[in-house]
Amino acid sequence: MDSKKRIRRLAFYFIYGFIGFFLFRLAYGYASSSPKEDDPFDYISDFFEGNSGLKRNYASDKYMNTSSIKAKYSEQESAPVTVISEQKFEKIASLQSRTEEFEKDEKTVRGLVGRYNSLIQYEHNQGNPGYRQVHLSIGVPPAQFDSMITDIRKVGKLLAIQVTKTDKTNEYRNMNAQKASLEKTRTTLMELRDKPGKIDEYMALTNRILEIEQQLQELGVSLGDFDAENEFCTVRLTLAEREKYVPPTISILHRIKVALEWTIKYYFVFVSTIALIFFSAFCITRVADWLKPVMARINKK
Repeated sequence: MDSKKRIRRLAFYFIYGFIGFFLFRLAYGYASSSPKEDDPFDYISDFFEGNSGLKRNYASDKYMNTSSIKAKYSEQESAPVTVISEQKFEKIASLQSRTEEFEKDEKTVRGLVGRYNSLIQYEHNQGNPGYRQVHLSIGVPPAQFDSMITDIRKVGKLLAIQVTKTDKTNEYRNMNAQKASLEKTRTTLMELRDKPGKIDEYMALTNRILEIEQQLQELGVSLGDFDAENEFCTVRLTLAEREKYVPPTISILHRIKVALEWTIKYYFVFVSTIALIFFSAFCITRVADWLKPVMARINKK
């Protein structure tokens, strides 16, 4: 009677285990059908990377620089002097966002451009409905830069953001020094051209003056980007469309079939593993029991 109860109890344990495996696989099937947060759509290549043909924006910032100098012709100690210095810099924010409401979010971005008195300096559209992308390079007034970034981050789902600030003060000063040097050279050459001389020398001087004037024009265009009236920071945005996720429609019978097949396969493996472990333990115990008298005899000898 006891043996029958043990067999019955063991059978119930196996049945409960089978039901537990089955319910686990069925629940996993439902859970795995939900949309995932991390998927291949969460990666968007950087469209603006390596694109050197875009307009460069520069801004300036004044700061106080305190230093000490010694008064001339006196034995007075050094006195602190405050100098107002100006820094020229380039500030770029690169954002990549994904949206399921492409037209609405694109309209929101264009509304932000107008609200913050910004300019769309470059625009590129690509893709068919469902897979559209818009790439915008926006010039933003420095005072509005942080607010603009805060609002654009809320459009769609932000995947990546990077803000880079590069000091351009030395480059700006070098360009001004180069301009002054070219203007001085042009003045000297024009004075030489007004003096009498050979025609070929006159032509050479004229060509050289024209080259210098062309370099001055190019420098003027570059320096114009640093003009206080043209000061902007840059926001580069890539807005990519993704179709709304529609979970697959799987019938309950199909889910039960898949769960049952999985349970039969892996529950058999589980039970076989447990049985193998118990059988191995039983064999080791029997061998140990058999070795005990043998070892006892050997110790007596």
